[in-house]
Amino acid sequence: MKNCYYFTKSSLAFSLFSCIAALVFSGCGSSKDDEDGLLLPEFFIESRGGVQLSQPTYATLPISRSQFEVFPAPVIRHNHITGVAKAKVDLGYCLAFQLNSRGALRFQGISADNIGSRLILMVSRQALGVRVIDGVISNGRIFIFVEYPDEELDELVAELTESIIKIQEKEMGSNQDRKNDL
Repeated sequence: MKNCYYFTKSSLAFSLFSCIAALVFSGCGSSKDDEDGLLLPEFFIESRGGVQLSQPTYATLPISRSQFEVFPAPVIRHNHITGVAKAKVDLGYCLAFQLNSRGALRFQGISADNIGSRLILMVSRQALGVRVIDGVISNGRIFIFVEYPDEELDELVAELTESIIKIQEKEMGSNQDRKNDL
């Protein structure tokens, strides 16, 4: 049960409720965007160096089953991402995420503070990829290998791109609504 994204062990009743809710709502950490069928890419930092979390959160990769304890809040959220592409690098294919200016500036500081830590890509709260932060990343591009078949990467990129566009359209609409309310 520790793989459930927000699972706590505080009481039997809560545990039972969490399991039932997970079955009813088809997963932990679902949100309105999850319900809309959108893929929500977010990046999390591995918790390391003796940091004790009150509620440990785990990310487990789907194929290798490698498990990482991560901080519960994403460091880069889906609204920081402006694009994604399949990229060919020396070691094979990976995903390249482009961040907006706010996300790029934020990630520059995060990467500087977390050299040597792992960055975990989660899509709709499911771990898909991991990379070690090996230096300061100041160009707003995150390259990350995913545990996903190479022949299906194009389809994943298309679905992520469609979700990112829809998220941006929603945010532009809600920003416009706020301006109209003024």
